[in-house]
Amino acid sequence: MTSEVNYSENYDVFLSYRRDGGETMAILLRDRLVAKGYKVFLDIESLNSGSFNKKLLSVIEGCTDVVVVCSKGSLDRCINAGDWVRMEIAHALKNDKNVVPIFLRDFKWPDVLPDDIEALRVQNGVNANSTEYFDAAVDRLASKFLQSMPHSSVTKKSNTLKQPKVKKPITSKTKSILATALSLVLVVGLVFGGMALWGKKGGTLNNPNDPLTYDKGVIINGVKWATRNVDAPGTFAAKPEDAGMFYQWNRKKAWPATGEITDWNGYNVVSGYWEKYNDPSPTGWRVPTLDEIKELLDTDKVSNIWATQNNIYGRKFTDKANGNTLFLPAAGYREVLGGGVLNDVGRYGYYWSNMQYLDNGEYALYFFSRNSDVYNANPGIGISVRPVAD
Repeated sequence: MTSEVNYSENYDVFLSYRRDGGETMAILLRDRLVAKGYKVFLDIESLNSGSFNKKLLSVIEGCTDVVVVCSKGSLDRCINAGDWVRMEIAHALKNDKNVVPIFLRDFKWPDVLPDDIEALRVQNGVNANSTEYFDAAVDRLASKFLQSMPHSSVTKKSNTLKQPKVKKPITSKTKSILATALSLVLVVGLVFGGMALWGKKGGTLNNPNDPLTYDKGVIINGVKWATRNVDAPGTFAAKPEDAGMFYQWNRKKAWPATGEITDWNGYNVVSGYWEKYNDPSPTGWRVPTLDEIKELLDTDKVSNIWATQNNIYGRKFTDKANGNTLFLPAAGYREVLGGGVLNDVGRYGYYWSNMQYLDNGEYALYFFSRNSDVYNANPGIGISVRPVAD
């Protein structure tokens, strides 16, 4: 299937790919998505000519979604400033497009990616490494990852009227049972509530004498942040510049932030928010909300700079009103693929929020030497948790 390219038309999806190893998949994706009702841009003429067409950048600006076909070696040449795949991805990220990587068989991340496309590593993507399940991968891409809506998709509302439920009167016997049950709940709550206030070592909640579970915190733009990362579940790292341990989104299992590991799994979860029982923060603390991270990034009220603390690189946030400071170490992350390989230590920092991103990823704070922002992160990566007061 071929068609003439129209650069002035508005499209839903832009397909970025490397001709060697990615062209066939790009064409298949284009055909499947068009059949589903999406307006898809696929430029073959420019690739065949071997020259980059600057009109592609304006097409990207008009699209909602940018799908990157990650084939074997497709990102290796992105280290070159003039590489057109790099320019497409960088422009999409710069313009806050919904960037979705499609991982093909034998794809491997390069050891180094340029700063302007490094965020691609933490974008949530779809595995399409089997032709047998290709249609299922496309269905998942369309239903879970793309933000644009298919133009031919029409949702029909049912005309079936629901019968109103008839409320049964509450008898005196039922009232008696409910009263007894409520009394038991109150008693149990008092007993276990009192126990919860007593620490493991015989101290009270957030015992100042226990540095593993107590943190004085610091208020930045109205939000009280812990001064240290979460280490093992329920404990803090020893120092503000320590990495602590890594966590996958909405999971309480801790992963080392240094060295190699052998039992890694590409965990994935479907949930709107980080459940309380999965929160690894110490008692009295929790994973921050998206709004609380945005308060930290509010440059009108908080300055933030790339800095070092005890020879550890990271980002320093300063409340302009009260002068309080907060240091977040650039601890890097563990990849979803490749057995949880450790990446970007000392170069990038990634910190979870408790909120899901449109059913296809999770919001996370992301920073490096020149910028800090919020991104859509793959829930299967392992990154840091810096809690806020509950």
